[in-house]
Order: sequence, then structure tokens, then C-alpha cells
Amino acid sequence: MLRSRRLGLETMDERLVPAFLAPASVAAGGSPGAIAVGDFNKDGRKDIAVLAGSKDVVRILYGQGKGQYSAPVDFAVGDNPKGIVAVDLNKDGRLDLVVSNNGSDNVSVLLGVKGATFQSAMNYDVDDGPQNVVVKDINGDHKLDIACPCRNDEKISIRLGNGDGSFGSLKSYIGGNTPEFLAIEDVNHDKKLDLIILSANTSEVRVRLNNGVNGSSTPSFQAAKNFSTGIGPTSVAVVDLNRDKKLDLVTVNQMDNTVSVLLGNGDGTFKTKTDTNVGDGPLSLVVGDFNHDGRKDVVVTNYDSDSLSFLAGDGKGGFKPAVNIDTGDGPKYVYAADMNKDGKLDLIVNAANEGELRVIYQV
Repeated sequence: MLRSRRLGLETMDERLVPAFLAPASVAAGGSPGAIAVGDFNKDGRKDIAVLAGSKDVVRILYGQGKGQYSAPVDFAVGDNPKGIVAVDLNKDGRLDLVVSNNGSDNVSVLLGVKGATFQSAMNYDVDDGPQNVVVKDINGDHKLDIACPCRNDEKISIRLGNGDGSFGSLKSYIGGNTPEFLAIEDVNHDKKLDLIILSANTSEVRVRLNNGVNGSSTPSFQAAKNFSTGIGPTSVAVVDLNRDKKLDLVTVNQMDNTVSVLLGNGDGTFKTKTDTNVGDGPLSLVVGDFNHDGRKDVVVTNYDSDSLSFLAGDGKGGFKPAVNIDTGDGPKYVYAADMNKDGKLDLIVNAANEGELRVIYQV
């Protein structure tokens, strides 16, 4: 059984586990989904954007200071929104929203405008069954592009950006068996962004190295190289865990309740996985240096045990045993940001079955 409690500052082999306050409830309505954070109205306070799949909207909760948030303000997107990114697409100094819509097979782009609002969504078709959405400069032309893993068509959909918040024609690439989650990073140090694709059905991560020319209007990628993960991976982070300047992979594995670490070799290949146990039914993760020791830590949502697992990094690619934090019912997504400007990373997690978010502040 999981041991869940308010975390206190304690020494674990000369490692400090950060202290978090009890989760503070924030009404979000419906069944809140994926989360993004940013100062959307430019008032110096962090706001929260959360998807409401049952309503086909993104909801903005504007920060009001002292841990208070406004009532949700809704902006229409496509059907059954699944993934969200907040980013300045058109370089106007305002955050925009990019949302993948699993039910309508498209991506909604909402450009931020003056007055704490967004333009009506511009929708761009992708392949069938988009999952999360990634916004990166994939073809190296200094303009942000969008990409989605599309589970039903087993493709990766890419639309290259025009630099003004609009996007070009759809380009589709082989995603392999049931692409569940996509990350995009340069894993072989050639200054080109590569595709890292999770397959829940085959319990592996696929790496497709970018072999195109930066600035090209048609990105190209090598055939996938496959690396084993735990059973049923649902999310991946690409980060240098052991401080060797080579990117590593961290996957959350729903079916065996583990986190897998695959240390990078620096050439786009990875070492055999090592696993760490977490709670029941883990779904997503966030990486950050929560205790300011220069080592990357990981926080995982455990849907079935209604908790978060905090994994303190050892700086060598491993973790101390999980310490668990109670959440509301049904946590699926977690986001880390300094919500109260005290220099410490706080956590925002959805309690999907209670219609609320939980904001968990560090102290």
C-alpha cells in the first residue's frame, strides 16, 4: 500500500525531499484534462489553462495572487481536446495556445491578444486520433512547427509554421504501432530535432533521427530504432539525468507501475533500461530540480492510487525510493511551475473525477 502524506524536509542519504503544503483545491468544472501554465494576461501572475474534454473547451483560470484564481473562462476548441502547449507562436510577446483534438482529428491554434483573451481557434487537420501536441522548430528555419502522434492512423502529423501563428500543409510520417506520446529533441548532438515516439502496445520507445537539411520545407527522418521500456508506457521526458551532456529518456509505464530510465549514449542510441517503482496506474510525469541540489527529480501521477510519486534524482541516472503525496480522485496530468514567485517549483495536478485542480505549493 502506498504511504501518502504531507512531505516534510527530511534527509535521505544526504538528500533533501522538498516540503509541500497540503493540496489546495481550485474549481475547474467538468473533467479537467491536460494543463499548461503561463501569464496569459501579462499582469505578472501565473494563470492556468486546462482542457475540458466533455465541453470541447480550454478553460483559463487567471491568477489573482495569494493562491486565488478566477472562475474559469472558456474558449472553444475541437472535439475531445487531448494535449495543450502554451507558447508565443508569432513573436508578439503574448502566449498562444495549441491544442490537439482527439475527436475531430485536428489541432486548434488560439492566438493571444490584448485584453486577457484569445482569438477564435484556427483549426488544422491532422491524421486520425491525435494524442499530445508538440511545438518545436522541427526543420530548423527559426519558425515554430506543430506535431502530433496519431494513434489510430499510426502516423506522426507535422505542420510547418509560417512564423505568424499559421501553419502549412499536413505532412505525415510513419509512427509505428499505436503511437501514444511524442517528444522532440536533439538526441545525437547534430543540431537537428529528432522524434521520440512511445508505443504502449509494444512497450518500447522509437527514435527516428532527423536526417533532413535545416531550413528544408520537407523534414525527413531515418527509420526507427526501438528501445525497450517498462510495460505500457504513456509519457516520456527527454533530459540529461546524469549530467554527462547526453540526453536520457524517462518513461512512465502504466501496466507495471514503474518509471524506466534509458541513459543516452549521445549518438541517438540508449542503454538498457533501469526501473523504479511508483504508485498504481502511473500516467504522466514532470521533471525539474525541486530541491535545488543541481540534480533532476521526477514527479509522476498515479491515477489508480490517487497520488503523486516524488522521485529524488541521485545525479547518476537513478532515483531514491518514491515518496507519495495525496491528490484528488483520478490524477492524470501534472505540471510544474513557480506559481507564487518564491523561487520554488510548485505542482498543478488535475483531479479528473472531481472537477477540480490541485495546486501543491512548496514551502
